[in-house]
Parts: sequence; structure tokens; C-alpha cells
Amino acid sequence: MKDKLRKWIAIFLSIYLLAYLADALLSLTDAFLTLFFQNGFLTLFRILLALAVMVASFAVYFMMFLTPMIPKTVFLPPAAFICFGFLLFIPLYLKLGSGNSVMLAPTIVQFTLSLLSLYLMRNRQKGIFFPVRAGFLSDRFFSLRNTVGFSAFNLFIVLPSLALYLVVCVNMAVRGATAGFVGLGLHGLNVAERSYLMNTAEVRLSGMVHIGQTDFYRELEASFPEGHTLVLMEGVTDHKNLIKFPLDYRIAANALGLGSQSEDFVLDPERYVVENCDLDVEEFSQKTIDLINMIARFMNEGLTDKGMIAQMARLNSDASLFESFMSDALEKRNQHLLKAISEKATAYDRIIVPWGALHLAGIEKGLKGMGYSQKSEKVRTIIPYRALWSRLSSFRFRKAVKPEKTHDTGEQNSSEIDSSHFESAGGS
Repeated sequence: MKDKLRKWIAIFLSIYLLAYLADALLSLTDAFLTLFFQNGFLTLFRILLALAVMVASFAVYFMMFLTPMIPKTVFLPPAAFICFGFLLFIPLYLKLGSGNSVMLAPTIVQFTLSLLSLYLMRNRQKGIFFPVRAGFLSDRFFSLRNTVGFSAFNLFIVLPSLALYLVVCVNMAVRGATAGFVGLGLHGLNVAERSYLMNTAEVRLSGMVHIGQTDFYRELEASFPEGHTLVLMEGVTDHKNLIKFPLDYRIAANALGLGSQSEDFVLDPERYVVENCDLDVEEFSQKTIDLINMIARFMNEGLTDKGMIAQMARLNSDASLFESFMSDALEKRNQHLLKAISEKATAYDRIIVPWGALHLAGIEKGLKGMGYSQKSEKVRTIIPYRALWSRLSSFRFRKAVKPEKTHDTGEQNSSEIDSSHFESAGGS
């Protein structure tokens, strides 16, 4: 029985090594053809083979936990690379994107590991590269020492290392997308406020997130100087009621035991001047409006019918949708704000811009293009880890009661499309 099992394991490992090498070669060929000849006829075959190799890699990894028959020096590196190793290239993707030139890096590593495994197999089998011989596998079917040791290795080394690494990668992604205005700190999620000067004109960019500590929003507002200060608020208006469902983040805020920007960031127009400085929905493309309505409907109703699923599939198939959305949601609104800053800078001692953090990378770039230079930076914690942990560990989540629809006045209504609400037709 044991010999028969060793024979089948040897056959499986032989097929695995062969498929692993074939996947690496096919991926290299596909990347080369796509990169230099814009020919992707191998892509589908590469994806199918890659999925099969991924499933087999997890199987091999799990089998090494169950039995010492499988030589770890040969099969652990290739299996572990497929299971976890691709995570090592996340920083490369974040810096350079996900093009075929970037995808070559893990493929080259996979190809190298496949050759290394064959070389190690040759040494183990006294000159025979392939196939895996049953006689060179361990004759022990089960070993408590192997199972306990492999479990401890994964539990106390692999999992904590992966968790820490993923936190670092998330921080890199968030900081990269927001030009460092948002990031993970030692105590929680941090947002930055930066001040820029050009001659005597000052502009202050305050990073905002739609849910956070109530104290964060109140302390930020209290820091706004009185007098000749202009606060330019975001808040997409909807005078023609093109958005059919409200976008409201208070449900998520209540569930997490946090405050929300729409409720807690209350401005005082008696201390400074407040103006809405955003666009109206009618200035967006129809594609963007359809996408916003779909997102808003999903947030309010979930996947209620087949029509919504079909609409999601149709929008997802539109290659230009993301470009259109980013143009409307970020670029057009940023340009509108920068124009207002240019026109109003000389009329006030300072202009404060408390906008969503995703906007601030583009706004900062625009300010520097005008001649502004950064003067200072202040970092605040908007969501402390201890607050989230206390909430999650209590297992007593507040019931997320959906707020009633309200008509906003417009000046304090914030919207990034991924943002807060849309103002009603009566908004400013």
C-alpha cells in the first residue's frame, strides 16, 4: 500500500514540475509577444495553465504538511513562491504598474525556480532530472515531528511575516495614491495637512476621509483661523436630480462606532468665509452618471434584481469607463478648484481646502505648478487602531440604521463620487 502511494505521489510531483516549467515558459513567451508584437493569442492558455499550477502548488504545500515523503528542499521553494511569493512583487507593481514588462519579473523567478528544482532533483536522484522516482521519496508516510514543525513554521513565522508585509504594502499603496496625505501610522490611520506659500498667499490642504473619529473633525475645524480665511468645500451639486439614490457613509460609520464627515465636520461661517467650490453632476459624462447611480443603488438596495447585475456587467465591459470616471471625479473637479484658488488667493490671508485625500495629489501638483512651495505639515490620526479593535472585539456592533433622506444646504456637503452625498437641487 505504501509503495503504491509513493508511486502515485511521484507521478503527481512529476506532472507538477512539468506543468510548473511549462507555465513559466508560456508566461515568458506570452509576455514577449504582447510586449513587442502586441499579440496576445497565448494569454488565455497561459491563464488556464497558471490557475492549474496554482491549485497544484497549494496541494503540494498542504501535502508537505501531511507527509514527509515529499522532499522540501526540492518542492518547497516553487510551491511557496506560487502560494505566497508573488506578494513580494507588490511594491514593484505599485511603483511601475502592472504592464507586461513588470509581469516578466515573477515569471523569470518562476522559471529559475523550476530549473533549480530539476537540478536539485537530479542531485537527489543521482543524475536523473525527470521524472520523479518513487524510490527517492521518503518511505515514511507520516511523521508527527514533520507535521508539528511545518505547522509551527507557518503559524509563527509565515503568517506573522505575511501580515506585517501586507500592512507595509497597503501603506505604500495608500500613500502612493494620496501623495502621502493618508498613511498607516503606529497608532492608527493618519491624514496630513500641508501649508503652501507663494509670496504672501497661503493655501492649506487638509486631507479628509469620510468616516473617522468625531474628535478629528471637530479639532480640524477648530484649527481654522478666524478673520480673512476662505474655506473652499467640496460637494458635487445635483440641480437636475440626475442621481437617483443618496450616497451616504453614515451607515458604515455607525457600524464601526465612528463619526462621519457629513455629520461631524460642522463649519462656522461666522468665523471665516465658506464657499462650495465643486461641479454639478450635469457636467459629468453620461458614463460617469450611470456608474454613480449604479454604485448608489447598490449601497442602498444591494443586488436586488438581475437588471442591476446586467448593468454592472455592461459597465464593467466598457474599457473607457475608468478613464471617464477619473476624469470627471478627480481631474475636472481639481481643475475647477485650482482655478478658484488662483482667482481668490489675493482676496484672503489664506485659503483652506478640506477635500478628500484622493484629490490632494493632483491639487498639490497644480499648486506647485502655480509657484507655491510647501511650508509645513501637520499629521493627525483620524481612525485609531484601538477604537477599531475595541469595536471589533466587543462583538456588539451598533445596528446600522439607514438615515432618512435629507436635503443638504450644499456648503458642507462633501462628495468624491467615492465620497459623501450629492446635494439636492437646492444646494449651492
